[in-house]
Amino acid sequence: MPSLSQLRAQKPSPTPQADPAQALTESWDGPSVLGNSAYKERIGQPEPPPPGGRQRRPGGRLRPLAQDGDGAAPDIGTGVGPTTGPAVTDKPTGTADPVPAAGGQAAQKYSLGRDPYAVWSTGNGGSKEMPVNGQYKASSFLDHHSDRSRAWAANQLRNDKNPDLQAYDFTFEKTDKNGKGVAGTGKGLPFHAPSDCKVLDVQKELSGSGGYGLFIQLEDVETGRRFALHHMNSVGDFKKGDIVPGGTTVGSQGGSGSSSKSDYPTHLDIVGGEEAVLGFVQAQQMGTYTSNLPAPGGGGGGRGTGGGQK
Repeated sequence: MPSLSQLRAQKPSPTPQADPAQALTESWDGPSVLGNSAYKERIGQPEPPPPGGRQRRPGGRLRPLAQDGDGAAPDIGTGVGPTTGPAVTDKPTGTADPVPAAGGQAAQKYSLGRDPYAVWSTGNGGSKEMPVNGQYKASSFLDHHSDRSRAWAANQLRNDKNPDLQAYDFTFEKTDKNGKGVAGTGKGLPFHAPSDCKVLDVQKELSGSGGYGLFIQLEDVETGRRFALHHMNSVGDFKKGDIVPGGTTVGSQGGSGSSSKSDYPTHLDIVGGEEAVLGFVQAQQMGTYTSNLPAPGGGGGGRGTGGGQK
């Protein structure tokens, strides 16, 4: 496997801003970009749902999150725009500035060119929709329905750079032309690496997952911040030690760690420090990422599915 310095040497010149009139688009209304991983067997006991079930507050009123397939999904945006990963010049409000890479060069920020996601933090307090412009802090997140700061996942990630870890639940959905979340569109929604990351661990089957389901553990190669994504519907073709360039699809949203059935409303369970979790959530919501590495296959900034750098 090439070193990070060798991978950075492959980085081409920044791709110029694409002409919106010529931008390639594609629909996200089809199957998940990674496909549906086959669930093999039910293991362990499912994690208990929060009191009253996960809910969100549309128009000031609480209602249960719709299960996938409940009713038609009206007026969904096309989702994906340019696939060439043009550099972003206007930083989305509330996101962190690029982190200087080794040698002092700041990681370049890119956009996936898709519509933003709607995001809800769910937990003991019910649910809370995050501002659509990404302007919020980790303190806005609801507490998880159970303290997992000393559970297996947190203990696997903990080190000197990641001392304080906790679990959080979120639900991501597509948005309509008015920027509102469309109920029932979350299952299989793709997630991408928010920055250049190293794969610490990956679980591609429910069997043997210990109730965490399909998951991937990642570490930012520049900051050392770690986080884990659990209860996924699918996970990319990665192995431990792979370097995953920012913007690469790492998996898709699911809903349970122990069953292929709709035991819980669609959501993503994240374990990590506040800054790592905040950065991931904002990057998914706004469709942005940073990178100092070439895209998989040596491309010039475009990102997509597939495995990591070998």
